Amino acid sequence: MAGVSTNMTTQRNPAFFNFAGGDGQVTVAEKKASMAGVAQRGTAGITTGRDRCKRGKACGATCIAGNEDCIIDFPEPVQAQLQKMAQFVLDRRTKEGRVVEAGSEEDIELGRAIGGVGRHLTQEGKYQRGSGKYKKETEEKSFGTTQFGLQRMLGNKEIDGLKANRDRIVGSEDDAALRKAWQRDTQSRGVRLSRKDLENLYDSLDMAAQQQLNGTGSPPSGQYYGGKDKAGKEVTNAKSANKERGLAVLDLYLRQGGTDAYQIGSTRVFSPADLDIEHVKPMQAKRGSGQGGKDEPDNWVLARAGAQRTRSDQFFKDFIDNLPDTKDKAAMAEYYSSDRKKAQATRAMARLSGDIYNNREKYTDEEFLKMVKLQKPPAKKSGEITVNPIAKKVFRNEKGEQDGFFVGATLKDPTGTSRSGMVPQPAGWAKAYLLARKNESSPTEAAALRAQIRDFWQNQWLGGQISTQQMVNQISNVYQNQLSPTAWNLVKGEVASAGQSLVNKYPNVGSAASPTAKSTGSKDVEAAIDDLLKSL
Repeated sequence: MAGVSTNMTTQRNPAFFNFAGGDGQVTVAEKKASMAGVAQRGTAGITTGRDRCKRGKACGATCIAGNEDCIIDFPEPVQAQLQKMAQFVLDRRTKEGRVVEAGSEEDIELGRAIGGVGRHLTQEGKYQRGSGKYKKETEEKSFGTTQFGLQRMLGNKEIDGLKANRDRIVGSEDDAALRKAWQRDTQSRGVRLSRKDLENLYDSLDMAAQQQLNGTGSPPSGQYYGGKDKAGKEVTNAKSANKERGLAVLDLYLRQGGTDAYQIGSTRVFSPADLDIEHVKPMQAKRGSGQGGKDEPDNWVLARAGAQRTRSDQFFKDFIDNLPDTKDKAAMAEYYSSDRKKAQATRAMARLSGDIYNNREKYTDEEFLKMVKLQKPPAKKSGEITVNPIAKKVFRNEKGEQDGFFVGATLKDPTGTSRSGMVPQPAGWAKAYLLARKNESSPTEAAALRAQIRDFWQNQWLGGQISTQQMVNQISNVYQNQLSPTAWNLVKGEVASAGQSLVNKYPNVGSAASPTAKSTGSKDVEAAIDDLLKSL
């Protein structure tokens, strides 16, 4: 593998990026000329002795000068980004008085790290710089993903790989020795950088890419890994994504060499966006298994994102044992058929939701509620609600893009335990919101409605200004004012029931004001005036 050092004798660009053209980049013309030579000689893919390069390839392509890297490994659009990263790291090292010696193991290790990360910066990401009215959204490089990386269904090789290594994975949720053995195996595939070099490499990335690393895995709000404190203790209760967490993810990615931890012995390299943090012991405790795991490197491996999300918080035994036998054609056909049916259902749902939205004025409120209905929650999720898939796709935002039903209508979690830090509105309120959205004359009305609800919930109630009962009364009044008498009669019973459930569930949240106090009643105002006069 090539190094990252600067060749001081010829004053060329970093050796890792010395292409035959001498300018540090490979142009489209250079690549075409190189491959034309391959075609002319007929040596593409030949593994005999002729036209073999130092790397062992027989393609005859132009190579990076004096090294073993092949230009066809790096798409032309990422050449400038790779060179920028390499120069950044070298400049930092020079300022720190740690000049890299050309050809050294350190040189090669840095080259592998930069190449392994930089070649995946193929996607234009967005990052908002500045503050206040000076905020400016800029296009920056972020990590691209592939269709396979996010594919939920596992392929034959993946299934066979998991089953073959079942005994090395199953039980690692609670067996620390088993988990560490798994981590040692996966983390021996790549490179390990010093803390300083890791920071330099991280800092060489665009902010959009850094943010991707920081938020990988998305644990519940308030439970993010935050590095180590001054005493060297792991911080596992950071409020949100942060640099220390991003550094830890980058370190893990480099140690695993970009490979999938589910596939022990695998050499396939993924983009960081194709991998997700697998919390070996799920953060959400399940089936009486005691306390959930923490968001910390000791509980992490990186796995292909789609497969990891399929596992979710299952025990590995259930996850692996429920996968079909790849030699059983009928079982595999059923496995893949179920995925196709889900995809078809999703497309059909999108078409149906579009029709409902575009023709909503033709339906009565009662008809609309029946078509876009709220489902009752499973028993194991007491107090939560799930939404019919149609409702998730019905509405559009101000730009005409699909606006998920609860986008902007979710509220801050009073307990701080939900993964996103937000919770959906109670079912009764959600129905009232649904009807308000149906009859709105413009999307800005929906935004104003959400602002009102959030103000009472998040600012006044959770801010300690009003009691739970007062918050419930205020929000009930908002919905009643938004709806016609006919529409209100359809949902008022469920709105009241939802409010009472909140009063029962959160009696000690909000202010210490009397739960039955009402701020708008005239008798209360008169009594307050009398009290004031008596005190003068």
